[in-house]
Amino acid sequence: MFSQTAWAESSSTLEDILSFSRGNVPVNEAKLMTINEFGMRVGAQAGMISRAKEIVARIENRSADLDRIFAFQPLISSDGFLPPVIAQSSQKFETLNSAQRAEFAGVTYKIITPARFVRVAPTWRDYLFAGISEKRLSVDSLPQAIKPSTTEEKSEWEKSVRNGWDVGIKQADQIFIENMGRLKRDYMGMLRYLSMSDAKMIKRPVVSKTAESVKITNNEIAIGVGADEISMPAIMEKDQGAWGSAD
Repeated sequence: MFSQTAWAESSSTLEDILSFSRGNVPVNEAKLMTINEFGMRVGAQAGMISRAKEIVARIENRSADLDRIFAFQPLISSDGFLPPVIAQSSQKFETLNSAQRAEFAGVTYKIITPARFVRVAPTWRDYLFAGISEKRLSVDSLPQAIKPSTTEEKSEWEKSVRNGWDVGIKQADQIFIENMGRLKRDYMGMLRYLSMSDAKMIKRPVVSKTAESVKITNNEIAIGVGADEISMPAIMEKDQGAWGSAD
C-alpha cells in the first residue's frame, strides 16, 4: 500500500548525491564507466522519487474530489463482481476505389477487461500511485568503491547524476499520465457497461453458485464451503431488436 513515510525520512536530495566525493586519488577508465552507470541509476531513482512526492502532494490536495468522482464501490454488482470495462472509439473516414467509395462508421464498443470478483473495491489511489517507487534511497547505501576521487571522476559523477535526475523526473511524469489514463478508461468503461446493460445492448455475466457444503481434512473442518463463478462473461447483444433505451 502506498506510503510516504520512507520518502519523508530519505536524505537523498540532488545535492546529497552530487556531493558524494572524497578528494583527489588516481582514477581509471573502468571506474569512470562505473561511476557513470551508478550516477545515472541513482540519479534517475532519486529524481523519480522527488517528482513522485510532488505529484502525490498535489493529488492528495484533491483527494476529496477524487473520492467523489472515482467511486468504484457503488459499481460492484450484488454478486460481488466489478463490471467489465467497455472501450469506446470513433471510426475513421476512409475512401476506396480512387475515392469513388467512402466507408465510415460512428462508434465502436469493445470489451477490453472482463468482469472480475473483488474482495475490496479499487480506489483511484490504486491506479495513480501504481509504479511509483517507494524505495528509500540514501548516499550511505552507495558502494564506497565508486566514490569519486579525482576532478574527472567528480565531473563525471555530477554529469551522470544530473542526467539521471532529469530522466527520473520524466519517468515519474509519464507514469502519472499513463496511470491517469487507465483510471479514466476503466472507470468510464465500467459506467459505459452499466449504461449498455440497462439498454440491453450487452448481456450481463452469468454467475453460477455452488451449494454450501462441509469440507473435512485430517487437520481442518470447514463449514459452509461454497463458490461463486462467472460461468459466462458479458457479451454483446447481437439481436438489435432486443435493444432498448438506458435510463
